[in-house]
Amino acid sequence: MNLSFTEKSVWISLVSTVLVYGYYFVRVFEQAGNPDFGTMNTLGLFVRVVIAIVVIEIVLHSLMAVAGRRKDGSEPDQRKDERDNLIDLKSARIAYGILGFGVVCSAGGVLFSDNAVLMANIILFFFILSEVVKFATQLFYYRRGF
Repeated sequence: MNLSFTEKSVWISLVSTVLVYGYYFVRVFEQAGNPDFGTMNTLGLFVRVVIAIVVIEIVLHSLMAVAGRRKDGSEPDQRKDERDNLIDLKSARIAYGILGFGVVCSAGGVLFSDNAVLMANIILFFFILSEVVKFATQLFYYRRGF
């Protein structure tokens, strides 16, 4: 399967986001029932996860760029064309609809819970979910030949 540079980049972002933030949310939501659940329990984990995702993305994208070099040493064409821009726009529209829904649901959840850390993590969950949906939608459109 011959993938473009942009499509490979989306795959890297999708897999790394699902794995790293999947770990984060499993850990956070299993602690949510704990009466001591609070900022200090999740802050350290959140910082480690953000650092991990940045390092993973940098390393994998760098490796992909090095591996993608042509035999003559020139760089592959990484410019976005109209098709890439259209795929980005369609994917963002779907993803941010999900984000908006999640924020509204979280705002309504404030009425039923006084735990601000839990509400912040639910909003973060919907943000990450919207990014995963955006990446998955982009891959769908690339594979569909949009």
